[in-house]
Amino acid sequence: MGDKCAWKFGPYKSLAGHGVYNETFGTYNWLIQMEWENTRGGGCDQALGGKFYNQ
Repeated sequence: MGDKCAWKFGPYKSLAGHGVYNETFGTYNWLIQMEWENTRGGGCDQALGGKFYNQ
């Protein structure tokens, strides 16, 4: 079985000269792939129970 959320990152922010990111931990910004969630019919999201995204 393949990764159902491969290359899907959801909404992201950009920082001039530093690329794009969707999560911040401490003072570091990261572009993190979404994870598959089986509940609610299944879909890719960034947080358990969060909005499903297709991008």
